Amino acid sequence: MGRLLSVWLDDPSSISEIGHGRDALLSAEAGSGSQSQSSINRSLHRRLARRLPEARLTAFGAWVASWLVGGLNRERRRLIRRSVADLLAQTEAMRTPGQPWESVLSLGWAGLLGLGGPAHCFVYVPDSIWTPLHDPNVPPSNPPGLLMSFHGDGGNPRLHPALFAPLADAQRLVVVAPSHGFGFWKADGVEPALRALNLVESRFGIDPRPQRRIAVGISDGGNGLARLAVAAGQRFGGLVFLSAVMNRTILASSGFADAWRGRPVLVLQGERDWSVTPHATRRGIAHLRVAEVTLTERWWANEDHLLALVRRGEILETISEWIEGKRLTG
Repeated sequence: MGRLLSVWLDDPSSISEIGHGRDALLSAEAGSGSQSQSSINRSLHRRLARRLPEARLTAFGAWVASWLVGGLNRERRRLIRRSVADLLAQTEAMRTPGQPWESVLSLGWAGLLGLGGPAHCFVYVPDSIWTPLHDPNVPPSNPPGLLMSFHGDGGNPRLHPALFAPLADAQRLVVVAPSHGFGFWKADGVEPALRALNLVESRFGIDPRPQRRIAVGISDGGNGLARLAVAAGQRFGGLVFLSAVMNRTILASSGFADAWRGRPVLVLQGERDWSVTPHATRRGIAHLRVAEVTLTERWWANEDHLLALVRRGEILETISEWIEGKRLTG
């Protein structure tokens, strides 16, 4: 287990909370990016972040969703609610003592209304990485790897980065999960995602080798993943589409093919997905084959769009085996 941190990329005090790093980083990061968001807007979102009862909202949302989605029997609805409750409990254990337990769901609501918001990311740090950086009596360890994940529609809940905690603990990965409005991940989402990446690299001494870094897209986060794959593909060793939208325009581009030809890509998908349909996924896979990536697929015959939630253990085991098999390790 480790700790889950909430970082506002335009706020030096928020950046300082995540620990040690190069002193110049504070001024460099705090002054970069768009300055169109006023301090009033940032302050408003931060006040909301500390007041929204995200755990209760998430539990209620899971209950509502379990009834709204058609074709679910009582056992399936219970499984969804139990999976959410278990992950909420695990997430609560990642809270850093003495720091506010923030929610950024307001960024998602603002994004849905077409409003901007301050740049933000969640960072999950396993204890095996955090402790050597903050305890002078603990000898330094080898540089950690990195997992960057792009959230889907609805905003960036705390459950999102926490989902990958067991994998991060086992593989010694820092998880960075940038927030981007409601989760549509248009072209303007790349710049804040790269700012978050730069920050985490500097603060935690991330291994510079691409094979120690993977990027994941969940649902509409597949758009962000595809854009990152072209904009900064050389900084990552593998891509994972997890019940993810596969932007065929980007995947069919020469920029994607040039960046990922012969390199590992993993697709995880449920055959009963009502949001990202199997047909849409197979069309995206066709473009991956044309791009000549090293493709791995795993399909779940009886799973839907909640695959990552209800089959979390299997998903993380599959990703771990893929990392080992493709030698994306230290």
